[in-house]
Amino acid sequence: MGHTAKDRANPEAAAAAGSQPFCPPAISQQMKVEYGPGTFSLLRDLGRSEDLAFSPDGRRIAIAGFIKNRIAVFDIELVSAGHGLQTLHLRRGAMIEADALQRPHGVDFITSECILVGNRGGCVQVIDVQGTLPETGKIVPRHMPSISRVGYTHRLGQPGSVAVLPPSARFSSASLTGNERRQVLICDNAKDRITLHPVPAPRRRWPFSLPDGQILLANGLDLPDGLAVSSDGRWIAVSNHNTHNVAIYERARGLNPTTPPAAQLGGVNHPHGLAFSPDARCLYVASAGAPCVSRFRDDTATWHGSYAPDKVIRVMDDHTFQRGRDNPAEGGPKGLAIHPSGSVMALTAAHYTLAVFDLKSAFAG
Repeated sequence: MGHTAKDRANPEAAAAAGSQPFCPPAISQQMKVEYGPGTFSLLRDLGRSEDLAFSPDGRRIAIAGFIKNRIAVFDIELVSAGHGLQTLHLRRGAMIEADALQRPHGVDFITSECILVGNRGGCVQVIDVQGTLPETGKIVPRHMPSISRVGYTHRLGQPGSVAVLPPSARFSSASLTGNERRQVLICDNAKDRITLHPVPAPRRRWPFSLPDGQILLANGLDLPDGLAVSSDGRWIAVSNHNTHNVAIYERARGLNPTTPPAAQLGGVNHPHGLAFSPDARCLYVASAGAPCVSRFRDDTATWHGSYAPDKVIRVMDDHTFQRGRDNPAEGGPKGLAIHPSGSVMALTAAHYTLAVFDLKSAFAG
C-alpha cells in the first residue's frame, strides 16, 4: 500500500522502523544468470564490486571493481524462461583497465557506448566502451577525459556515486550552457555535497579536462554514499551513510546548496545504492549494514515528508552477510540498479559480484 498525504507528513513514520531495519528470515529467490563465452571468469576476476548501472537501452550493464581498479562491461539480454520468469544472459563482456582508475566506486552510462566513472582515489572519468565489445575481452582506453574540480578554486574530495541526468532534465546556469552538453551529478563523499557538471556530447576527440561545474546540494547530507535520479529528472535521491536515511530533492524547486530535502526516508542501515522505479512511485534502497533491500513507495510520485519502508526483503544468507561483516557498516548489498524495463533489480555486495532478482516476485505480498 502506498502513502497518503497524511502518512507522508508524519514525522514519526520514518523513525518507526529505526536504524536497524527488520529483515525477514526467508531469502528472496534470485533470477538465473546464463554466461556467454568468458563472461563467468571475467565477472569472477572483477573482485569486490561497488556501484553498477544498466545502459539506457537496457542492453548493457557496467560494474565497478573497487579493489582491483577495474570496470566490467557486459552485453546482456533478458530471456523469457516460461511461466512469467526471466533469465539474465551475459552474452559478451570486457574488462576496462587503466592507471587512472583508482578505487572506482560510481558508474553510470552517458550513452550505451560511453560511461561515467567516479573514483574514490582520483577524479571522475568519461570512458568510451565502444559499440562492439572486443573479442579480447579487454579495453584499455587511450584517452579518458576527467572532471576534477568544482568551480575555479575547489577540487572534488572523494568522488563516489555518479548519475547522468536525462536529456530533458537540464539545469540552467552560466556555467552549464550549450545544447550539445549532457549534465551529470557527482556524489562528493568526503565533502558532504552533490556537484553538477556539464559533459559534451560523446565524440571521437574529447578535451582532456572537462568543465568544472558547481555545487548543487549540501543541506541534509552526511557522508552521501549513493545517488539516483528519476527517469523524468524530477527527483534526486541521496543515501546518507552516517545518519541511516535517504534525502530526496525536487529539481523543479530551483536547487542550491541550502535547499532542504523535500522528503526523508528512514528505517535503513548504512544505505548505499538506490534506484527509482521507471514511474518514480517506488525507490529501492540497499542497506550495506544489513542483508536486505528496502522499498519505499509513494503512489502519487510526489515525494514530500517522512517515509518508512513499504516492504523489506532479504537478499543474501547469513553466511554471505557475515563474510563481508568487517565492521557494522559492511556485509550487506552495495550497488543497486533497476533495469529500464522495471522488471529486474541487480545488486552487488562484498561476496557476490552480481545478483539479480525479478522485481515483481521479490517484492510480492
